[in-house]
Amino acid sequence: MIFTTKDYFIAVFYENKKIIGFISFMYDKKGLCLSEVQIKKEYQSANNNLKKMINVVLDNCNKEKSKNVYLTINPRNEKSKNALTHIGFYNAEGKNYKISYNDFEKRVTMNNVKY
Repeated sequence: MIFTTKDYFIAVFYENKKIIGFISFMYDKKGLCLSEVQIKKEYQSANNNLKKMINVVLDNCNKEKSKNVYLTINPRNEKSKNALTHIGFYNAEGKNYKISYNDFEKRVTMNNVKY
């Protein structure tokens, strides 16, 4: 389920009617900004939930505004850095990570089938 305001979007993800996580995102002059990605601890490593959640965002984002996808990662959060660099984000500067939309879409599409 995606909730929206004029400039901000929140994709909420459920399993068995319970919230397991969300991704908030918006657009600015740089592209698609993943403002926050949260997944309950017990769902973080299960069933490719991060990729599935990101695919929902990709399926619902404005591709014209999304030449690049970027986010900020807390430098001390090694788990997030590892997960997001694994799917193709690279350190652009300091705590800022980015990837081109086309590369991002290719990396999170699993076996050429979107979830």
